[in-house]
This record gives sequence, structure tokens and C-alpha cells, in this order.
Amino acid sequence: MNEQEYQKQYWKKNKKKIQAKRRARREELNAYQKEYYRKNRKKLLEYMREWRSKNQEKVQGYLKKRRKKK
Repeated sequence: MNEQEYQKQYWKKNKKKIQAKRRARREELNAYQKEYYRKNRKKLLEYMREWRSKNQEKVQGYLKKRRKKK
């Protein structure tokens, strides 16, 4: 049996387990990201404020592009 056939059979056999693991991992990551954002929100907003002031031309360019698309 070649690699591809083996992969297909393995997937069919363990599909629900694999999907459950993926779902759990994704939920864990989302929870971590939310918590991290909640803890570091002030720092992030400060950084964004600084970045905007430094890169004013880029910001203006983004706004122009956005307006054109609509």
C-alpha cells in the first residue's frame, strides 16, 4: 500500500478523533489569544498609536485604497 492510500484509510478511520483534536487546539489558541489581547490591550493600543503617527503616509494610502474598492 502506498503512502496516499494509507493516508486516506487513516483519515477515514480516525476522522472524528482528528477533527476533535483540531477543534480543541483551535479553541485553546483562541482562548489564549483573547486572554493575551485582554491583558495587553493598553500596550497594543499605545503601539498602534505610535505606529500611526510614524507611518502617516501609509495610513493615508490604505484609506485611499479602501475608498476606491467601495
